[in-house]
Amino acid sequence: MEKKEDQIASFNAAPFAVLNRLVITDVRDDLSVVVMMEIPDKLNAHGNVHGGAIFSVADHAFGIASNLDGRPKVGVTSQITYLAPATATGGPLVATATSAGEAEATVAFQVTVTQDGRQVALFYGNAFLLRPGQ
Repeated sequence: MEKKEDQIASFNAAPFAVLNRLVITDVRDDLSVVVMMEIPDKLNAHGNVHGGAIFSVADHAFGIASNLDGRPKVGVTSQITYLAPATATGGPLVATATSAGEAEATVAFQVTVTQDGRQVALFYGNAFLLRPGQ
């Protein structure tokens, strides 16, 4: 079983995470916190943070949280609800993933995305446990 430190390093070093400056800042059992460090280059036509950037930080937090137990999983469904715009002049985006339930082969997580302590999105993700060879 891979150690948590190795999992964190692997997720932090993933090319998509590096490209989007996603950094895992906290992990505990069934919880992870990911920060999108720089956002001025991730704006939409209205000058707010693009929804895809918000989704990306949430999805990354979901990915690491769902894999912390050492059993490899892949996301199978996700949904995001945008609650307020994230602004170009605001601070980093912070995504906090927490366990929402588990069944035999699936896990569910809720991710809250905030900027400067203000909630900007809620994300729900389900992951499927991979069997050996999958």
